[in-house]
Amino acid sequence: VFNPVQGNSIASMGDFLALLKHCIAQLPYNSNGQEHFDLMELQVVLSYKLQYPDVTMRKLVDMLFGVMNGQNVSLISEAALSMSSCGVNTGLLIDIGATCTTLSPVYEGMVLRNAVRVMEVGGDHITEFMEILLDYKESKVRNEGCGSGNYGEPIAGYSSSVPRRRRET
Repeated sequence: VFNPVQGNSIASMGDFLALLKHCIAQLPYNSNGQEHFDLMELQVVLSYKLQYPDVTMRKLVDMLFGVMNGQNVSLISEAALSMSSCGVNTGLLIDIGATCTTLSPVYEGMVLRNAVRVMEVGGDHITEFMEILLDYKESKVRNEGCGSGNYGEPIAGYSSSVPRRRRET
């Protein structure tokens, strides 16, 4: 199976379009009760990451507008879409991903692209740090006890039977 999207770019517009049409064909019924959707009658909202290269976005927009003749297509960044889905027009979107955190200021529904910041700390790093803290606290309890004289008691609310990733040393 070929993946038309590779990293932050679309490798094959033809394959991407075929994938899009295939996904739409899987929808059961259109608004008129007919068995299949017509691409021209769909409202398409394309949300995109600010990190996508401009070349990729231009190709995608050209393809969608070409296929749909410029009808029923809306483009919105994920940051602005997230803010508007909460009913907020202006604010700071903090997107904590697995490997990085993105701070996107949004003003009146528009992302201030020159003020977007990406930090190379994400959820995976936080999880690893919490595991280190739990391991440290668990070893401290075993070595020093809980003050009750019962050495090795588990930490309240923590079950050592729960599988956790171990930090490689």
